[in-house]
Amino acid sequence: MASEVAGLDAGLYHFAPEVFGLEALAAGDHRPALADATADPDVAASPLALVVTGLPWRTAWKYAERGWRHVYWDAGTG
Repeated sequence: MASEVAGLDAGLYHFAPEVFGLEALAAGDHRPALADATADPDVAASPLALVVTGLPWRTAWKYAERGWRHVYWDAGTG
């Protein structure tokens, strides 16, 4: 999610590994919605927000019970 980043239009983006780049998902400034969802008003003022997501069921398919830990590790938490 970007708004005030040089060379990048305001919008919601997805990292596409097949092209190793960003693909636009939705145009416009979505920071207020993210600030509401996180209950953090400072998010609305940041020029960029990185939201990391995971698919626990896909990870669990490969790693069974350890799958949840792998999702958190991939996100840099744990």
